[in-house]
Amino acid sequence: MTLSLVINPSSGGGRSLRLLPRLIAALKDVGIDAETHITKSPNHLRELVTQVGASPRDTVVAVGGDGTNMAVVDALISLHGANPLPTVGLIPLGRGNSFACDLDLRTLEEGVAALARRRVRAVDVARFSCEGLTGHFLNCLGLGFVTDAAGTAARVPFFGDLSYVAGVFHRVLEMRPHLVEIEVDDQRLKGNVCFLEVCNSKNTGGNMVIAPDAEINDGLLDIVWVSRLTRRSLLSTFPRIFKGTHGVNPAVKFLRGRKISIKASPAEDLLPDGDVLGTTPVAIEVLPSRVDYLW
Repeated sequence: MTLSLVINPSSGGGRSLRLLPRLIAALKDVGIDAETHITKSPNHLRELVTQVGASPRDTVVAVGGDGTNMAVVDALISLHGANPLPTVGLIPLGRGNSFACDLDLRTLEEGVAALARRRVRAVDVARFSCEGLTGHFLNCLGLGFVTDAAGTAARVPFFGDLSYVAGVFHRVLEMRPHLVEIEVDDQRLKGNVCFLEVCNSKNTGGNMVIAPDAEINDGLLDIVWVSRLTRRSLLSTFPRIFKGTHGVNPAVKFLRGRKISIKASPAEDLLPDGDVLGTTPVAIEVLPSRVDYLW
């Protein structure tokens, strides 16, 4: 069995490249002969995926974090359109690896075991469209405070899984409200928010259970609406996110739907799967069971 590894050398602050010899050895131990492809840039990643994922019979393995995983699937959908996609594998070697948690893949060894098992799970993909841009995400798309915190986290990758936590505590000093209007199927909500997350999976920022009821294969997206909070309220609620109990705060609302539109005044940057990409207004829809993952 031959698989193609698409490796982002900057994932996890260079962790994916440092652990590459260990990964190749682990694959050989379970009888997998893997082709390795190291990306040089986002455009190079797309070129590599186009080459190694040309047939639905191929298996493309994203080696990195949520951003690498998203980029691989986005490239495959761009290549194949509405046709069947190659099977996707995931070795979670990024900073957060949030989506991988929903597949019970938290370590290099668990990722390798999933490749060896060849067990397949159909997973939903979310598509977002804003002015001049169409993209996809598998984990979540956020705006507001979460985007600000992620920007800070990206500047301190040496903190590993704690980088996002560091970003939260830094950004709380500059917290500002965001005027947002959202339409979810037949529901509408407007007001000042601290942040908003549209989630396909439960986790974000590593092991934060931001959308505790989300499922990656239910054909629905879960929206987490957090109204304007004081700094004290945010800091007291934040630890609850690690257990998914933050809904006890009345400022937190949960919605669910298939098609979503978001407007903000002024326009807000978007954060799909950990990368700042696009701005509001944005339209989002779920693509049910769009990609098969090994898990």
